[in-house]
Amino acid sequence: MSINYTLVSGPRGGLSFDFVPSHDSNYNFDRYSEDRKGSDVFSIKENAFLFLEKAIVEAYPDWIKGYYHWGVCYLPTETWLIIFENFRALRFDIRAGIHPKRLLEKHVPYRGLLMYPGRLNRKALLNFLDRFEHTARDLLTRYPYLVIGGI
Repeated sequence: MSINYTLVSGPRGGLSFDFVPSHDSNYNFDRYSEDRKGSDVFSIKENAFLFLEKAIVEAYPDWIKGYYHWGVCYLPTETWLIIFENFRALRFDIRAGIHPKRLLEKHVPYRGLLMYPGRLNRKALLNFLDRFEHTARDLLTRYPYLVIGGI
């Protein structure tokens, strides 16, 4: 098997992360449960998300403190713009061809959760980063917040 980098419309459940756009500045879990049903929600598998997490941690340090990998995290557009900028370092290292073990050490904070670490497909990972960023940026032109629903 290999890492699944597919973006899926709607919530997926299981070992996956939902991305829920919102206009609500007073977000709460009840609201998240309702917003998850929206047509603009998309999700990705945990293995793919692990490659985004360091960029998120660097833009939003409370991510680690709040254990949001396993919870719900509400992020405004300004934070997402920093996250997208943080993707640059990962893209650079993928293109530079650094050894997969070093790439994981440098860019995946929860490496122990990564299934199939030896099956790193650089082209698929770069395509995933592009698709994810494009989809999230599109949503952020219509919504001021993009909520991450962890596993």
